[in-house]
Amino acid sequence: MMTFFKYYMYLFSAFILLSFAAKITLKLLGKYEETPKSVQIEEYITLPLIMIGCVGMYGYVYSVTLVEREFWQFYAVLVIAHSIGAFWLPKLSWIRSGVSAKSFFVINFVGLSISLPFYIMIFNYAF
Repeated sequence: MMTFFKYYMYLFSAFILLSFAAKITLKLLGKYEETPKSVQIEEYITLPLIMIGCVGMYGYVYSVTLVEREFWQFYAVLVIAHSIGAFWLPKLSWIRSGVSAKSFFVINFVGLSISLPFYIMIFNYAF
């Protein structure tokens, strides 16, 4: 199982870094301005939050204590609360306005399925 988590950590982290690079590129090209301001603010908050989680996944996979356990406990609660709260944040409302109800369900189901190992590793690392 740890081998799965190790591969997942690298793939998920690469995806997050590519997402970060894409946002910077879009910003430099002036195309990110087409995204609503509220969605941009949400992404500015979410991206660093998830990047911290990538560090936590590394600590979990390699059994390394990177920061005090209390930090990771606080972080685990924060990131899970953020994930639950995301259903009421601007980005999902913006996505919902541009796709059918079926597509929106599929997008959320796939996104949550892909993210589940992230939350499992962070929770196990923290507690």
